[in-house]
Amino acid sequence: MRFTVLAIALLLCSCNSQPAPLRNSDEIRQLIALADQTLRFVQKVESHASDDDVSADLRKLVTAVSAIRRPQIQVENLAGPTTIRGIDTQAAGKVTACAATASQEFLSIQGLRSILLVQAAMSFTECAVVGTGYLRVVRDQDIADNIGFALAVVYPVAVAIRAKAGLDTRGLLESYQATNDAMIAKMAPKCHKAWVPNLKEWALDTYYECAAYTGETARGKNRESVAAEASRSTSRGVAAAVLAMMKSGERLASHRP
Repeated sequence: MRFTVLAIALLLCSCNSQPAPLRNSDEIRQLIALADQTLRFVQKVESHASDDDVSADLRKLVTAVSAIRRPQIQVENLAGPTTIRGIDTQAAGKVTACAATASQEFLSIQGLRSILLVQAAMSFTECAVVGTGYLRVVRDQDIADNIGFALAVVYPVAVAIRAKAGLDTRGLLESYQATNDAMIAKMAPKCHKAWVPNLKEWALDTYYECAAYTGETARGKNRESVAAEASRSTSRGVAAAVLAMMKSGERLASHRP
């Protein structure tokens, strides 16, 4: 299974390109819920909870994965395969195909034997780490967004399978956190200051206006919150929520033996 998804990726990359659609709020919530349930499952496994508790959380995780829309690459204006954009698009296709395979394979996790669990864990760990590398080097935000959404599936699946297989998860969790940081930086919307006359006070009010690559915009006085609002339908919105979850005190620490 190790990167046999490359053939699927090539098919994905050769399809007719379409404008990247806005993800609706339900899809964003589902990906955030997937990350949350993954962290809960890993916590149960690594705290040596009862078999019944672990099995119950695993069933919830399978349900969360099954709710995710099968990842598909959506990139506008696909260039030739030898251009930088064409090469970056192929990279996005590989990660997206791996995410689609991971989400499908995970639905059968309860019936996998130990050796197959380990093989799957190693395969999807490699996919996640390689995907992070692609995320860091691609140039265009629409391509990075496709990779970001794919990684929002691959990382939870890889972490959960490693926990189920009895493998260490801390290194991959740290990579997952760093990936969310990188995603937030990579997908930052373009922002600028705007001044609006305040006739009541004979002054100029300062606002920030931010625009994501998708065309969504937001305006307000706090740059960080305005940027978050403008990019809420991109993978940056998922990454910010998951990162806050992981940094909220005990989530990462609770996975340490």
